[in-house]
Amino acid sequence: MYVGFPAVMGEILPIMVGLLGVYLLVLVGRRLWLTVSGGLVDCALRRDDGRWHPGLARYRSDRFEWFGRWGLLPRPALVLRRRGAKVSEWRDSTDEESRQGYAFSKVLVLVRSDLPEVRWSLAMNAGSATGLVSWLEAAPPGGVAYRPDL
Repeated sequence: MYVGFPAVMGEILPIMVGLLGVYLLVLVGRRLWLTVSGGLVDCALRRDDGRWHPGLARYRSDRFEWFGRWGLLPRPALVLRRRGAKVSEWRDSTDEESRQGYAFSKVLVLVRSDLPEVRWSLAMNAGSATGLVSWLEAAPPGGVAYRPDL
């Protein structure tokens, strides 16, 4: 027997709406859990693919953790160790980056001291960018000698 399109949609639509609701609840729960477990800052990340990825970041003792904004897992998508990271560039966002929604941002380019060809660009507000540089400079004695050329 033929089941028409409206009948199929009548069965599938509630399932799709339910799955979307569960996704949104998990997403909100993850954001609350990350906020409670340590201060978060909005921070976009640009990797080698050249695209900006919106996300959230936090500091944890000697690690800078970045989480994708739309991901569901509570673990970070990227972890930068303070000991091996340094700022190679600090600048205002460009016109192209502003059109993509990062007009309020400072862009920091981080490199690893042992692998200078590995670069990460982070877009964040000026206060968060200053906090990140301060956190890098506050490495414990015996850490890397850090002095950015700003």
